[in-house]
Amino acid sequence: MATLPNTRIVQIVTSQNPASFRSSDIDLGQVSRVHLKTLILPNTEFNVNSKTATVLITAADMVGSVIVPQGQYGITAYLAALKVQLDAAAAPNTFTVTQNPTTFKLIFTKSGGAEFTISPNRASRLTGQHTAKTSTALVLVSDGIPDMSGMRIVCFQSFTLGKFKMSSSATSTAITKTVVLGSEPMTAPFGGVLKSEQTEETLDSHYFNGYHNCSSFEMLLVDENGERLETNGCEWIMEMEFHVRGAT
Repeated sequence: MATLPNTRIVQIVTSQNPASFRSSDIDLGQVSRVHLKTLILPNTEFNVNSKTATVLITAADMVGSVIVPQGQYGITAYLAALKVQLDAAAAPNTFTVTQNPTTFKLIFTKSGGAEFTISPNRASRLTGQHTAKTSTALVLVSDGIPDMSGMRIVCFQSFTLGKFKMSSSATSTAITKTVVLGSEPMTAPFGGVLKSEQTEETLDSHYFNGYHNCSSFEMLLVDENGERLETNGCEWIMEMEFHVRGAT
C-alpha cells in the first residue's frame, strides 16, 4: 500500500467558545506537532462587556454597584452612560464626568457628600485610572487616558494540545503545562473580521515529546488577560495542521 500523507487538516467552524473537537481518525492519536494555519474571527466583543462593565467607585454615602450597560461605546456615549449609573448610586448627589480636551484625562466631580475613591479593575482601561485614587474636594482627575479600542489580542488555549515545559534549579525540577498555542493581534475594528493565514515561514509550531493523542480536544479563545472572549453568538473558523506518524 502507498504511504498515506503525514499531515491532517482539522477545521473548526463554530459560534461556541470554548469549542470542542472529536474525530475517529486513528492517526490523530499519534501526532508529533501542530500549528495554526488559518483563523477567521469577527471582532464582536464589546469594549464594555461582562469583564469591563463594573466601575469600582465607592464612597461612604454611595450604595449599589456602578455597572454600565454592555455595548460598543465611543467616549461621549460611555461618559453619558457612566453618569447615569453614578447618579443612581450617589443619589441625592450627582456626578459630572467630562474629558479634558487637552490632556484627554477624565474629570469626575461629585455634587456633595463624602469623598469618593476609584479602585483599579478591568474597567480601568476605560476610565484611565489604574491605581486606587481618592477625590480631593469632591474632584478626581484620572491619572491615565481612557482607551475605548476594545480587543487587542486573541490567544488560543488548549490543555490537550498544549505542551509540558521543564525547568530546573539547583534544588528542584519543575514541570508546567503550557496551554497557549499562539496568539494574533486583533487588527480588525469592531464589526470587522480578522483573517490570518500562516505560512511555513511564519507559523508557530508546537512539538510534542513523542506522539500525542489529539483525536479530541477543546479550544478556548481568550484575550490578553487570559479571560474568555465573548463572541456574542458569531461564527468563527480555525484551521490547524497536525503532523502524524506516517501510515502504510
